[in-house]
Amino acid sequence: MTLFTQCIYEFHTSPDTLGISVMSRHTGSNGWSEDLRIKNDSYTWAPDLAPSDSLAGAWYRSQRTGHPMTEQEFTALYLEHLNQDPQKATLDLLLQLVLTTQRKPVLLCVEPRDAFCHRRLLAQRCQELAPQLTVVHL
Repeated sequence: MTLFTQCIYEFHTSPDTLGISVMSRHTGSNGWSEDLRIKNDSYTWAPDLAPSDSLAGAWYRSQRTGHPMTEQEFTALYLEHLNQDPQKATLDLLLQLVLTTQRKPVLLCVEPRDAFCHRRLLAQRCQELAPQLTVVHL
């Protein structure tokens, strides 16, 4: 079993892929983005797996100030967020889907491949919960 991660700007849907957007702030309340680089009909939106608005906001604000939040601080807060309901229940559903689907599951957010992001943390958490998973960052 393989779980893929990818920048949503580079994602191309096909019948054998299952795109799962885990974005928060870049997505409207209907799960669609106003960003024309994102093909809105190519993914399923899982907002429970995105960082909370307050955490995402704190991360982006900290990157513009002289007092950045560390990756370790963000990681701890995001993993704590995932361990609460409804996020925990949604994570359980995601794992069930990833382990049973015939399609190629791809976690999506806007960060580029090399960047630190919650998509990677989510994939690592999935692998911790289901060690049979392999994670590939596209």
